[in-house]
Amino acid sequence: MSRGIGVGEAIRTVLAESALLPAALVTLAGDPGTLLALAVGAYWVGGSTGTGAGLDRRRSAFVLACTLGAFSLTTGLKAVFALPRPPMAAFDPGTFATLPFADSLRSVVESAASASEYGFPSGHAIGATVVYGAFALVADVGTRRVRWATAGTAIALVSLSRVVLGVHYLVDVLVGIAVGFGFLVATHRLARETNVRRTFGLAVGIGALAAIVAAGDAPRDALTLLGVSVGALSTWVLLGDRRPPTSRRDRLVTAAVGAVVAGVPGALTYVFDLALPVEFLAGVVVGTAIIATPRIATVGTRAVRVIRSDQNVSR
Repeated sequence: MSRGIGVGEAIRTVLAESALLPAALVTLAGDPGTLLALAVGAYWVGGSTGTGAGLDRRRSAFVLACTLGAFSLTTGLKAVFALPRPPMAAFDPGTFATLPFADSLRSVVESAASASEYGFPSGHAIGATVVYGAFALVADVGTRRVRWATAGTAIALVSLSRVVLGVHYLVDVLVGIAVGFGFLVATHRLARETNVRRTFGLAVGIGALAAIVAAGDAPRDALTLLGVSVGALSTWVLLGDRRPPTSRRDRLVTAAVGAVVAGVPGALTYVFDLALPVEFLAGVVVGTAIIATPRIATVGTRAVRVIRSDQNVSR
């Protein structure tokens, strides 16, 4: 049974071809890479727990755990339903040829505006709902009404962009929003933002189920996500939110260290098609590096300060 009832075609007819480029840019806000970067970045620069920070280390870790769980949930659901995307192409590949950007950025936009594999439910809708919803739920910035209005706007725009681009039916994104919201509410009730260990545990459980159901379709993504969740859970149990960065400089150092420690192995995992067991182990390394980065940065910063202090004394 077709999921399309002509809504997507009607939306694109009303918005016209000129809306395709803005939609391609907007959809980047729901891209898995963007969402993961936001969650990981918030964790790396999070302040000390209990200091009244807008988003401290523990609450940002909750967002990160929800993000990993949402990605695994999406992978599993797509494999279970195995429903195709709309058959029509929403845009001509030459649509983005006139973008006033470098070729590398143009290719990123083209990639975000295209899609393959299964289409139900929308992963962008699930991811955007969970990540932006989690930020609105636990961040202590502005009023709750403003946070949810901002999150709702982002979710709506990302979801609409997927329909405008023709990579999803309207029902795909509506179900994706419902699934994402349900997942976020259930996770928060089961774990709250204070029980990060349980939240990562839920991500591991969902990741394991996704790896089982996706074994014949997308084992690479499922196993990598499971590995990241396992690594994150294990390292959180060992390190938790101890010794978080305190100053702006410390946070910048943490982000720089993380870009190397976690970013490099993550990029290599994405680029190279590794054997499945290696994919899982690589994911574990990435998850471990993400959680351990603040600790590594703190130790390194202190070592540098000790060396400089010794040098000053010797002078």
